[in-house]
Amino acid sequence: CICLSTAVLVLDVDGQTDPNVLTVLENFVCMYFLIEWSLTVVAFGSSFWLDYWNLFDTYVAWFPGVFQTWILDPVNPTGWDTVRKVIKCSKIFRILRLMGVVERFRDYSGFSDGWL
Repeated sequence: CICLSTAVLVLDVDGQTDPNVLTVLENFVCMYFLIEWSLTVVAFGSSFWLDYWNLFDTYVAWFPGVFQTWILDPVNPTGWDTVRKVIKCSKIFRILRLMGVVERFRDYSGFSDGWL
């Protein structure tokens, strides 16, 4: 889903993609990140909050995800244009999340042989 999220970001920057398609894709990505985040919180319990990548996932799932996609965009409050732009720019952090996944795979001995 991280790759789909990256594709959505590219399509959004492209400006030639139908906004309805982008909305559907963004909602799917947001839903996926939120479900994944929720399952991770349940699985790890209170130790979830001790890992920096989990805190990063929390930011990625809630601010550029839930807050903008499901709250800010539908309500469309006036005077929030700067906040909307900052949050939209922070969607790029989803790509950094991919680096965290790769880093976790590198810890496995079988994967590190093929990595090099």
